[in-house]
Formats: sequence, structure tokens, C-alpha cells
Amino acid sequence: QVHDLHFERGKRGHVPEAGAKVPVRIFKPATLAGLIGFAASPLIRGFGLVLILAPHLMGAPEAARALGTVPPNLTHAFIVATAVTNALFWLVLGGTFGLLDQRWSP
Repeated sequence: QVHDLHFERGKRGHVPEAGAKVPVRIFKPATLAGLIGFAASPLIRGFGLVLILAPHLMGAPEAARALGTVPPNLTHAFIVATAVTNALFWLVLGGTFGLLDQRWSP
């Protein structure tokens, strides 16, 4: 079953249609990262940094209606389990590579 997603324009902005301006979504971050990394002027680097951080500071739009039929408690349990699993994965990975680096570093 396919749900039709509707987003309200509000305090968090709006969402472009799915698939719209895909090349812009790919090349804009790369261009801004290039500005930050390779620009000679600190002013241009700062401008690139502000532009690349802007979407993260504004946040994502909120859905106008509830999507799906999953109970909220199951959704919360999934989010918690995912966060804990992700944290454990990165701790084990970091610890493993830290031990390997200590053991085999010259």
C-alpha cells in the first residue's frame, strides 16, 4: 500500500516533491564542501559553512497526518533498540580498531 505524503508549510519550511531537483541535492553539498575546503578567502569559507549548515538548523518538516498504522509504543521501542544497537556497534568497532592500532603500531 502506497501512502500519499502531504506536508504542511509551517515554521519548518516545506519539502520539495519527491524526485525533484535530484542533481541539485547531489551537487550542492559537494560544491559547498569545495567552498569550505578550497576557498582562499575566510569570508567565502564562512559563507559555505553557513549554507551547508542551514538545512540542519532549520530541521525537517513535520507530516500533516500520521503515517501508517504502527502503534506509538512499538515505534518508540524500535527507535530505542536502533539507537542502542548503533551505539554498541560503534563502541565495539572503535574499541577493536583501537586495540589493533595499539598492538600493531610501530
